[in-house]
Amino acid sequence: MASRSQSAVSSANAAATVTVTGAAGQICRLYRLDAFTSAGTSTVTVSDGATVIWRSASGEATTSRLAVTWTRPLEGQPGNTMTVTGSAAGASNTVTVNAQIEQSGA
Repeated sequence: MASRSQSAVSSANAAATVTVTGAAGQICRLYRLDAFTSAGTSTVTVSDGATVIWRSASGEATTSRLAVTWTRPLEGQPGNTMTVTGSAAGASNTVTVNAQIEQSGA
């Protein structure tokens, strides 16, 4: 079982993405995420492969931290890659995404 706390910080006017690459027979489980911007707003999405499995309200991540914790984690499908992405927050603004993701047997 590999539990990972990962962070990603975007460059100006770009998305920030945390990625856990899928592995055969393994499931990604997201326990916690937080996201914030230097200015502007960002929408956060969680994807399992090509399928969006959770999305924040539009522009919910701001300079005030958006923090979400699941008591039962969001689970992907075996072998799929999980991504947590904060959309671009506007010209000269950055986005930071932090995620606690576990990857373990199905």
